[in-house]
Amino acid sequence: MEELVECFGDAVAVSQDEFTDRRDQYKTRSSKTDQDSRRAEFLERQKSNRQKKLAVLRDLDSSLEEDEKKEGYKSPYKNQLMLSEWLTEVPENFVKEWLYTPVPVGHRALLVARKGKTHSFTKSGYRTKTFQSQLPGGCRTSKSGYTVLDAIWSEAEDCFFVLDILCYKSHHVVDSEAEFRFYWGATKLSEDVDVGERSEGNRYPIIWLPHFPCSELQLPDEDISSLDGYLFYHKEGHYTAGTTPLVGWIKPEMLEDLIAKASSAVKSGS
Repeated sequence: MEELVECFGDAVAVSQDEFTDRRDQYKTRSSKTDQDSRRAEFLERQKSNRQKKLAVLRDLDSSLEEDEKKEGYKSPYKNQLMLSEWLTEVPENFVKEWLYTPVPVGHRALLVARKGKTHSFTKSGYRTKTFQSQLPGGCRTSKSGYTVLDAIWSEAEDCFFVLDILCYKSHHVVDSEAEFRFYWGATKLSEDVDVGERSEGNRYPIIWLPHFPCSELQLPDEDISSLDGYLFYHKEGHYTAGTTPLVGWIKPEMLEDLIAKASSAVKSGS
């Protein structure tokens, strides 16, 4: 397990089925000007959406008691994950203002820990697992508070890799900038060391994926067959449900071209 994480760190979102629709989007590329202008709009718009996002998190915390088998039931966990756009061009200030993480093959999952249980939901809101974890609120000995994480379920490793954090021990960070969320999430999961180990009270290891400044972006030396791709985050982006231009995605075979374009952009001063 440690070797796999180190491999991600030296190189290092998601499964093929999660991004099939995005391949079509890649084929009809929008211009750099269009993508950059939409990023500026998203950054401005997120300032006024804080209360709305906090209300959604409170709804997620209070909705698990609803009967999923009841006729007309609509999962509150549907479409709550933040999704990327294809990174078709090098963003403005890419080296200074963006972070990246290599992502293993797997399936996106929304992890919700509350009232002594941990639940995993798909992008469409379907509950796939209920288990005990050492996340705050996620097991019988830790019922207070609740935690919500954006993760990748790796069937090969039988564990969850965490991409992002929405809430930890009832402390909401959806309205915090990505750079802070990543620092805070890595800190919290490193403090709760039992979360990353398999045990009776922690059925699946839950492991934080490292994020790096794009100034360090380079081709990996190791085998990348376990990688699905790379996610890129604008440092100032808040966590937003749905597709956002503040998160970009490429497949491993696209990395060399992106690095070449980024290097050219730096030399030209753009």
